[in-house]
Order: sequence, then structure tokens, then C-alpha cells
Amino acid sequence: MMAAPGHPAARTPTHYIPTTADFARATLLGLGWSLLPEQQCLTALEEGTLIELDPEHPVDVHLYWQRWNLDSPTLTALTAAVRSAARHALRT
Repeated sequence: MMAAPGHPAARTPTHYIPTTADFARATLLGLGWSLLPEQQCLTALEEGTLIELDPEHPVDVHLYWQRWNLDSPTLTALTAAVRSAARHALRT
């Protein structure tokens, strides 16, 4: 953490949550608010255990698939599988 010259760095509470599933669970337990992918939170929203803070303004994030530029049948097949799964699971 950086501080302005002549001012000590403030110490703020910090939590380390190692996985996205644990992060979503921490939100459900009331640790704070968060941005979660629809696939990860729709059930909790439908059950009422999670609420949307601003349902009229969803935050859409562009996703990118990045891979090495190698002539590899395995990478080509993996890329095709990722693209296919994304087409079926994500909104455009």
C-alpha cells in the first residue's frame, strides 16, 4: 500500500478468499457486497438469499480467450470447446 509523502499508510481490514465459490459464499454469509457471474448467483437471487443492488443496471464484462499461438491440435480443440461452451452459457 502506498501513502502520500509524510503520511503513514493506513491499515485496513483485508480478507483473503482463495476461490470464486468461497467468495460467493462469503457474500451470502454477509461479509459484504460483490459482483458475481449470473451462473453463480441466479439460484440465490431466485431464492431471495441474495439481492441485486441495482437490477436496472447490470455490469456486463467482455470476456476474452487467450492462448499461445502454437500449431497444436490440442489447443485448437480446447479453443473450440471453450467457444462452444461460452456460446451456450453466456449472453451476447
